[in-house]
Amino acid sequence: MTFSIELLPRAQGDFEVMFSYLWKRSPEGAESWRQAFELATKRLKTNPLSCGLAPENKHFVFELRQLLFKTRYGRTYRAVFRIDESRVSIFRLCGPGQAPLSLDEIPYR
Repeated sequence: MTFSIELLPRAQGDFEVMFSYLWKRSPEGAESWRQAFELATKRLKTNPLSCGLAPENKHFVFELRQLLFKTRYGRTYRAVFRIDESRVSIFRLCGPGQAPLSLDEIPYR
């Protein structure tokens, strides 16, 4: 089964902020980060259940999962998402060292 990927508005904003931040420091690094994210989301299309539960999962009635992906320099980022039938909805993208998400950062659906 193939899942569709939906990048929700807040996650889209996270993507743009992170990419812009990285681009200002290193266009090559920003492009490498984008490619790492795209490769990771390809995994979601085929097997999102292979991703573990997010630490924030305990606060929700639905399963909140996380996809971890790394840049070539080993920095770990994560995409926080939910699976709805054949759709994966990515709520947020988080950078290294970022605190766990608060309840208001995940919309109930």
